[in-house]
Amino acid sequence: MDLRMSNKVVLSHGEVQTSAGMFRKKREYLVLTEASMIRYKSQAKAAEAFNAIPNPATRTPTIRHGQVPSLGSASDLQTLSDSSGDKDGRVPLRHVVSVNRLDDGKPYFAIEVCYLDEDSTQSSAMTLQYGNPEDRDRWLRAIRRATKNARLQDARYIAPNNLEMAARVVERENDYDPSNCSIYKVVQRQAAGRSAGRASSDDLAKVASTVCFLAIGVHKVHLIQLAKSATRSSSPSLSSPSSSQGSYGILTLNSIRVSQTDDSFELSFRRPLQNARHLYLASTASHEIAARLHYAENFLRPEYATRLYKMDVPLEVEEMFVPGVSSNGEELFAFERTLTAYCVAYGASPANIRYVVNYQCEDAPRFELLPPADSRRPEYGPLELIAVTRALRYNESFGSLSFANIPLDSLNGLHDNYGKEHQTTNVDWVCLNGICLSDTDLDYLVGAAVEKACHFRAIELNRCGLTDRSLGLILDALRAQDNTLEAVELAGNTARINPATFDAQLGIFGFIRNLNLSYASRTSGPEPLLQAETLLNWRLSQLRLSGTNLNTSTIDAVATYLVHPNSDSLHELFIDHAYLSGGDIATLLYSMMRSNGAHRNMHLNISQNHLSKDLDQVVQAIANGMAPSHVTMRAIEYRDESSFRKMLGALTVNKTIQYLDISHTALPGDASEETCRALERLLGENDTLLELNMSGEDSRLATSRFGPGINDALAGLKRNTTLQVFRVENQKLGLQGASTLADVLKENTTLRELHCDRNEIPLHGLTDLVNSLVTNTSIIHLPSMLDGRSAAFHSAEQTMKTMSGSYPPNASTRNFSGGSTKISPLSTSSFAMKRGLASVRRTATRSHAPPTFPALPTPLHTSTTLSPPRTRQASSSGPVAAPVSFTVQDVQTTHRLLAEQWDRQCFRLTQYLERNWCLLHDLPIADEGVADEVFERPSSVGSLGKMLERVKMDTTPRGESPPSRETYFDGEEQQQQDGYRDGKEVQVQSRWVFDSSPEEDELEDEGKRQLRLVTEPDHGSEPRTPTQAKFQL
Repeated sequence: MDLRMSNKVVLSHGEVQTSAGMFRKKREYLVLTEASMIRYKSQAKAAEAFNAIPNPATRTPTIRHGQVPSLGSASDLQTLSDSSGDKDGRVPLRHVVSVNRLDDGKPYFAIEVCYLDEDSTQSSAMTLQYGNPEDRDRWLRAIRRATKNARLQDARYIAPNNLEMAARVVERENDYDPSNCSIYKVVQRQAAGRSAGRASSDDLAKVASTVCFLAIGVHKVHLIQLAKSATRSSSPSLSSPSSSQGSYGILTLNSIRVSQTDDSFELSFRRPLQNARHLYLASTASHEIAARLHYAENFLRPEYATRLYKMDVPLEVEEMFVPGVSSNGEELFAFERTLTAYCVAYGASPANIRYVVNYQCEDAPRFELLPPADSRRPEYGPLELIAVTRALRYNESFGSLSFANIPLDSLNGLHDNYGKEHQTTNVDWVCLNGICLSDTDLDYLVGAAVEKACHFRAIELNRCGLTDRSLGLILDALRAQDNTLEAVELAGNTARINPATFDAQLGIFGFIRNLNLSYASRTSGPEPLLQAETLLNWRLSQLRLSGTNLNTSTIDAVATYLVHPNSDSLHELFIDHAYLSGGDIATLLYSMMRSNGAHRNMHLNISQNHLSKDLDQVVQAIANGMAPSHVTMRAIEYRDESSFRKMLGALTVNKTIQYLDISHTALPGDASEETCRALERLLGENDTLLELNMSGEDSRLATSRFGPGINDALAGLKRNTTLQVFRVENQKLGLQGASTLADVLKENTTLRELHCDRNEIPLHGLTDLVNSLVTNTSIIHLPSMLDGRSAAFHSAEQTMKTMSGSYPPNASTRNFSGGSTKISPLSTSSFAMKRGLASVRRTATRSHAPPTFPALPTPLHTSTTLSPPRTRQASSSGPVAAPVSFTVQDVQTTHRLLAEQWDRQCFRLTQYLERNWCLLHDLPIADEGVADEVFERPSSVGSLGKMLERVKMDTTPRGESPPSRETYFDGEEQQQQDGYRDGKEVQVQSRWVFDSSPEEDELEDEGKRQLRLVTEPDHGSEPRTPTQAKFQL
C-alpha cells in the first residue's frame, strides 16, 4: 500500500463506466481526492491505495450503479491521450478545464470532464456514465467543488508559455493592454441537443469539446487555439499554429447565459445587419468570465444606464459584479472610448471618423461630425455611421448634435432583418443641414414630428433641397410640437415661400427663439414675409434674413417689431445681402432706439447692401447714436470716396457702437490723403469702440484695400484710449506699416490684441514690433507673420536662382590671384543684373521710400556695391564681378539662417506675450526670459541681401565650373572642386562682409545696405563649410 495515497482525503468514490472512445468503454472505480481523480480497475485496488475505501472482501460491497450500454462513437467524444496526465489513471484537478453534463440525446446520464496537460499541450475528454440522474448530479457537484478549490489554490492557473502565446495573439489583433486583459482556459463544445452529424458547417459549435483559450481584451473577446504539440497522440489536438480562432467585439455582445448546475455557458454576439453568432463554451471559470465581460462592457459604455444585452446568470455571479465605472471625471464622459469600441466591434477604423466639439454655440457643447479622414472614401459607410450614433445614444455630455453636410445615403433603405435594437433617446434638437432629404427621409422625419412624445426643441433643415410640398408637410407635422419648438432654420432651400400660408404655419408656434430664413425665395406680392403680429408673439433671440429679398412691407413689419418692448430679447438681426438701401437701414436703426436714449445690445449685420443709395439717412442715424452695440458692414461698395468719408465721420462721433466691422470695403481706388486723414481721426478720436476690423480682401475673385496711405492713418492709434482689439489684415502694410504699428505700441497702453497678419511684413518689421513690446505690457496677441516667413524663403530661392545665371559671351573676369579667366558663352541671363549692381549705389539716394519686402524687383534690391567695379559695360578687356553660383549646401544654409532669425524673433514675441498675459491676470512672471532682454536693432537681424552675402563665399571651396555644367537650380547638384593656379592647388576662401555701421546707415535710405566683396586666401587651413563656420553678425 502506498502510504502517501492512503492518507489522502477521499471526497467521493464509486464505480462508474468511463468512456474515451468507441473501443475504450469499461467499468472502473473512480476515486476523487482534493488533488486528483484516480481510476482503478476495481474497488479492491482502490481500497489498497486508500484507507477510507472499504475492501469488498471484508465489507458489504458498494452498491453498483446501473449499467447502461454505451452508444457512443469516436466522433462523439475525444479519445484519451497516451501522453496526457491520465495514462496512469490519474487526472490532476489543476488540469481540469470544465465539468459539465453531457446532454446529447443519448439514453444515459453522463458527465464530461475536459482537461489539459499544458506541459504536453494535449487536451483530452473523459465521459463518466451513471445509471440515474441523482448519482450523476452528486458526482457533478463533488467534482466541480474539488476542481474550484484546486484552481484557487494553484498560483499558476495557466502556464507562462501559454500566457505569452495568447498575449501575442491578442496583440496581433491590436487589442492587448497588460492592465486590461484576462485569459482563461475554456472548452468549445457542441450545442445541446444537436448531434455532430447534424451540425451545420456554419455553426460556431461544430467542434465538440475543443480545449482552447478565451482572452478578453480591451475591445474584443478572442478564442485562441492551442499550440500544436510535437508529440504524436490520438488526442484530437488542434492542428493549426496558435492563432485567433475568432474575435468578437465586446459591444456586439447580445446575451450571456451561465448554467446553474455545471460549467457550461453561452455567449452570443451580433453585428448590425448580420445574424447572431453563438459560442457554446464551458469552463471552471465561467462565473469569473461572466463577471469580467460585464465589467469590460461597462468600462466601454459607462454612460449607458440600461444593459443592452440579455444576461441569465446565477445569483452568485451577480454578486461578483463590481460597481459601474464612473466617467464624471473624464472628458466628454468617455465618448472617445465608447466610439472606438463600437468602431472596433463593427470592423470600422476609428481613425477614419472625424468630429469636433463646438463650445461656442447654443446648447453647447455640440458634437459636429466631419467628413471622413480617408480622402479616397468621401462618405461614411453604414457601420461607421451606426457606430457614431450608438456611441452618442446615452452620452449626456453633448447638448446638441450636428451631422451637417454629411451624406447619410449609405443608410438609406437599409433594414436589419436579423434583429432590432431600438432604444428611446432624449434627442430634441435635430440638425440636418446640407443633407438632401429623400422621400424616405421625409417620411421618417414627418413620422417623428407628429409624435408629441418626441418633444422637438429645434429643427434645422438648411440647404436640404426642400420643395414647396416637402416644406409644407414638415411644417404641418411640426404642429404637434407647438409647445416645445424653439428654433426653426430653413435657409437655402428651393421652396418658394407663400407669405399668406407661411405666416399662418409659423404663427402656431408660441415659443420660437431662433428663426433662420436666409436665402429664401418667396412668391411675388406686396405682402410681408412675416406679419408684425407674428413676430410679436415670440421672444426672438436671433432673426436671420440674409440674402432674402425684403420688400418694403417686410421692412415695415420688422421695424414695427423692433419698436415694441417684446423685441428687447433680440440679440442678432442679420439682414445682410438683402438688397436694402441706406433709407431702409435708417428706418430700422431709428426703430431700435428707446425713449430713454439707451442703445440696444444687439448685433446688426447690414453687409453687402446698397448703402450708397440714401446714404445721408443712414449716416445721420449712425451719427445720432441710433446704432446698436455691434455693427457689421462688410463688403460695402462706395462709388466715390466722399461717401466713405461721410460714413467715417459718422462712425467717429458715434457713441453707441462698441464692435465695428468695416472690412472688405471697396473704394474706386487707393484711399486718398483726405480719406486717410478721416481714417486717422476715426482711430484717434473715437472713444467708444472696443473692437474694430478694417481688414482688406485679397483673393482671386476680389481685391479691396485702402492703399499705402493707411500706414499714416494707423498713427491715430497713438491717441486712442479705448480700443482693445484691432484687426488690419490683408492691407499690404509692409515694412513701413509695421514700423508705424511699432511706434503705436510704444505709446498705446489699452490695445490688447493686434491682428495684422497677411500684410507682407518682413523680418525687419516683425523685429520692430517685437522691440516695441519691451515697454508695452498690454498686448497679449500679436501674430508671428507666417506669411512673411514663407515669402522670405520663397524670395531667397528666387534670388539664388537669378544669381546663379552665367555670363555674356566673350566676357572675362579676374580671379582672386589677379589673372583673368574667360567666361563661358553659354548664357547671358545674369549679365544685366551684374551691370546694374554698379549703378545701384548711385541711384540709391534718389529714392526716399524704402522698398517693401518681399516685393523685390531684383534679388539685390538693396543699396549694393561690388568691390571693385571696373567697368560699366561688359567687354573682352574689362573685368566684371566674379561669377555667382550656389551649391546644395548654400541653399540649405540659407534656409537654416532664415529659420534661425525668424525663430529668434518668434521666441522673443512669445516671451513678451506670456509676460503680458501674466500681468493682465495677476499671475507671477517667470524668472528667466524677458527680464534682461535688450533691444535688437532691426539691422541686426539682417536682410535677404545680407543673408546671401553670409552664405555666398563662406561655403565649400570650388574651382571654375566647366562650361557644360548645370547649376543646382537647373535640377542637378553642383560638384565641388578645388581651384588650381599654374598647376598648383590653391584653396581660396571668399566671403561677403556686411558693412552696416551707424554712419553708413545714416547716409543711405532706411532699409538700404552696402555690400563689399572681400577675398581672403586661406593660408594652409582647412576649408570651412557652412556647418563648420559660425556666422557672425
